[in-house]
Amino acid sequence: MRGGSIGLELCRQVARWNPGELILLGHGENSIFEAMLELRETFPSLPIIPVIADVRDVERIRDIFASQQPKVVFHTAAHKHVSLMELNVEEAVTNNVLGTKSVVDAALACSSEHFVLISTDKAVHPKSVMGATKRVAEMIVHDAAERFGRTFVTVRFGNVLGSRGSIVPIFKRQIAKGGPITITHPEMKRFFMTVPEAVHLVMQASSMGAAGDLFVLKMGKQIRIVDLAEDLIRLSGLEPGKDVQIQFTGIRPGEKLSEELWDEGLNYTETEHPDIVRVEENNMMYGETLQAAIDELVRLAHEGDGQAIVGLLSERVPGSVLGLQPWYHRHAMDNTNPLDPSRRRLYLILAGVILATLPCYCAGWIAIRRAPGRTLGASTPTPTPASATSVPADTLTAVPSPTPTVTLTPTVTPTAFIPPSRTPTASPSPTETPTSTEPPTDTPAPTETSSPPPTDTPVTPDP
Repeated sequence: MRGGSIGLELCRQVARWNPGELILLGHGENSIFEAMLELRETFPSLPIIPVIADVRDVERIRDIFASQQPKVVFHTAAHKHVSLMELNVEEAVTNNVLGTKSVVDAALACSSEHFVLISTDKAVHPKSVMGATKRVAEMIVHDAAERFGRTFVTVRFGNVLGSRGSIVPIFKRQIAKGGPITITHPEMKRFFMTVPEAVHLVMQASSMGAAGDLFVLKMGKQIRIVDLAEDLIRLSGLEPGKDVQIQFTGIRPGEKLSEELWDEGLNYTETEHPDIVRVEENNMMYGETLQAAIDELVRLAHEGDGQAIVGLLSERVPGSVLGLQPWYHRHAMDNTNPLDPSRRRLYLILAGVILATLPCYCAGWIAIRRAPGRTLGASTPTPTPASATSVPADTLTAVPSPTPTVTLTPTVTPTAFIPPSRTPTASPSPTETPTSTEPPTDTPAPTETSSPPPTDTPVTPDP
């Protein structure tokens, strides 16, 4: 079976064992054509049969298997991009669920001896549609193995470095452009393994499997995506944060900060290979229950009801956290508006009212910002009270202030201040305080000569 990078590497390693025939089956003609040219050049004596077909075409797949009679089947074809499948729920169901069911049934019908499903760590406690549909695919393989006693197994592992659509080629392109490298979260972690290493372990697991086994590859510790990006920048001869910036864009729908290889609490046993463990899965759907769930998922996919698909996956898939997705995310997946028509009309009306009243609001705001004491459109200045200089100094304290904008008792400037502990050398006489007989001006300003005497020098008013 031909998939993407994993499928091509599987063909390379299988070809080294000199099989009777090698059938390349895939939907993408360019991928199949390139794989055929490479394998025929490397293994000229090996019969290679290219087949273009869609795994969702049940009758076509059944006819191909009936005519070719494969003994060993590696099923790697799947939609794997989490963010894309969140927006294309129906495609995730038809390809990952219906496609797997179609291939398994065809393998059973032609009495294939071995069947190996390539699965993902995102099927554990799935938060994404992609992970949930792959978990259902695992159940399909396990159920077929239990019912028919065939050596149908599943091999689950994490991310592979250098595969099509993986982060390493993306980071390399971003570095070549000078950055920035985009990462969703600074604490994002993933399991990583090279493509040849992962395929080698898949081959080993397929040879030791029994009916319904679930194998998990040991992938070591999870690696922070930030550390991987910084290593790639340094390997390119550049300095992270100086030559190439790293930008965090936020976690996308369906993503988790870290992954798991099996459900917490499950038992696992070591195998003959130190990097492969066998997990005892005990929380699955079987028989009629599984078939009913598959039929319902396919029906909803053909009807285009993405929201119902998410609800059904959340209900039937063990450990699923799809039900915790934000409401706007679920509606975005099935391309529907989260607001019903009546509420949309209400919001449009409110928006129209706000736009209609906005000019009046702006005009009122401008009027409030005008200087106090003035009327909009007035050409004459606002009358001002008489100047404080026209009032004798001995009566200054008795004259009330007609408006807050005029202060009749001026403050003493710092040069005229006399500390209370000192006695002034010369006290101003009341007769020395000049008075003004000039008419008041528009902007009266108290002068230093109209300042009252300091408080420590008593002043006797004139009789």
